[in-house]
Amino acid sequence: MAAAVTGVLVLRDSDPGAEPGAKGARKLVMAYIDALADDDMREACHLLHPKVASSMAQADGGCPGAMRSQTGDRLSGKERSKVGDIDVGAARVEGEGKVARVEVSAGSGGSRKSTVTVERVDGHWRVLED
Repeated sequence: MAAAVTGVLVLRDSDPGAEPGAKGARKLVMAYIDALADDDMREACHLLHPKVASSMAQADGGCPGAMRSQTGDRLSGKERSKVGDIDVGAARVEGEGKVARVEVSAGSGGSRKSTVTVERVDGHWRVLED
């Protein structure tokens, strides 16, 4: 995305994982959840750590097919429709800013809690483990 500001061309990185720190880690996890909720497995794969995406690309249907299959295996149809209702909580950045653990919760009153691990790769946060 580009914008002209007083005659100067400014490029903005539209990648949700571009921003460093806890805020960027949270943005990435929110974008990942949104991609899953929208059934946009291509975008979800783009937000994965390259090691994970590469491994999943070996499956039938490539990474998007593997994501669709895994999501279907873990979630019933009713649960899949509620993916967008997952709340993204605090992010705890560790390892000199290279790894973050982002709290997520779902269910009544946030009764089901989990952590998504993200890692900085080439200046961008990427989902390592969900």
